[in-house]
This record gives sequence, structure tokens and C-alpha cells, in this order.
Amino acid sequence: MLLNIRILLLLLLILSLLSIFSVAKKTITDLLYEDKRFSNLVRALQRTRILHEINRYESATLFAPVNEAFEDDPLMTRERMLYHFLIEEIKGEELRKNGLLLNTRLNMGEKLNTLGQKVKVEVESDSNIVYVGNGKITEFDKKADNGIIHVINGVLDTPVDLYTTLTSMDQLTVFSDYLRMRKLDDYLSNENHITIFAPTNDVIKNQLKYHEREYLMGECGGGLDDLDLWTKYHLHKSTGVSNTPLIT
Repeated sequence: MLLNIRILLLLLLILSLLSIFSVAKKTITDLLYEDKRFSNLVRALQRTRILHEINRYESATLFAPVNEAFEDDPLMTRERMLYHFLIEEIKGEELRKNGLLLNTRLNMGEKLNTLGQKVKVEVESDSNIVYVGNGKITEFDKKADNGIIHVINGVLDTPVDLYTTLTSMDQLTVFSDYLRMRKLDDYLSNENHITIFAPTNDVIKNQLKYHEREYLMGECGGGLDDLDLWTKYHLHKSTGVSNTPLIT
């Protein structure tokens, strides 16, 4: 009788352990499917072929816009959706560091051996509200087995490319024209991790005499070749001031 009781207790213990380990794991995508607030996000991730990619990683972070965010801003691209996605787990307590820069999956490349496009975290000092890019975090730390979700109230806007930023500044029109003449506008519109030391119109006019500027823009005497060297001298392949080589 005692032996039977022991066997029964052992079986109960085994069954309880099996029930613990048999609990289904929930991924980030599982949590998205279960929460009706993210139905528009799920559709956007499906259309841009990112939904299943998220589950490839053992550790990830997703900034998840709620449905209302898509109603205000319906235009979604793969690049824009990748900007909501990190391949590391960042918890809410880490996001309370004002000025924190996070590497997103955008522009990281398929081999993941380069830095992705950064998104900035900002914390309002008076209210302690946390923003990632242009989205306010309304809920932190929805934990999944392969990462974490932070809920945001807006779809993140990807950063404007460098050349577009340059051309939007009235004081940099001469330098922008020089870059365009040397076909560097396309390069700056698509390349990442470039630092530009951009001289203003006044600086260029003060440092280069009229005939020197005309020479650089002319077809004769090697002016365009010198312009090519001069413009590239102001471009560094890095995200900050360092001793990295100039663009060549």
C-alpha cells in the first residue's frame, strides 16, 4: 500500500513537471496576434515581410504602434517598419536615459555586420514621458520569449537623408550644388554613417575668390577634378569626428 502511494506521488510530481515545461512559448508575433490593438501593425508587418523575420532572433525589441497610429499615417514601407525593430532586448528602465541612441534593423544589411539607422530616445524632464523618435511610449515591457514589446502611439518616421537635409538649408546651397555636380547627391541619399563638414555659402565665398569658384565649376583645366577632391574632403565615413579616412 505504501509503495503504491509513493508511486502515485511520483507520478503526480512527474505530471506537474511536465505541465510546467509543456507551457507553450510565446514569441513577439504571438503577442501581437493576441492583442487587438496591433491588428493594423500585424498587417503592415505581413505586407513588408517582417513579421516572421522577427522570430528568427533570440533577442529583439519591437516598438509597436497601436491601430490608431496607422489611421493617421497609412503609408508603410519595409524600410519604415524595420525602423521599429531592434535585434537586441532593451527594457523599459534602459529607455529612461535621455539621449540614448539605439541601432535599429533599418539599413543594417543582411549579414547584420553593420550598424543600423539610429533612433533617439528622449525623456521629458517634467513629466518623465519617454519618446522614441516621434512616438510616445504608452506601455513598457510586454515580455515575450524572444524579446520585448514597447507600445507607442505613433508610427515612427525614418530620418531624412543627408542630401535632402543639406538642400533644405538656405546657407548651404553652394555646397549642395557642388555635391550635385560631382554626383554625390545620390551617394549621400543612400549611404549611411557619413559625417559632413559643410561650409556655408559665406565661408565658401570668403575663402574662394570668384575666379576660383568659376574654375571649380568649369570643364577646362581640371577644375571639376579639383572640385571632386574638394567636396570629398568634407565627407567622412563615420558617425562622428575621428581619424577615419575621407571618402575617396
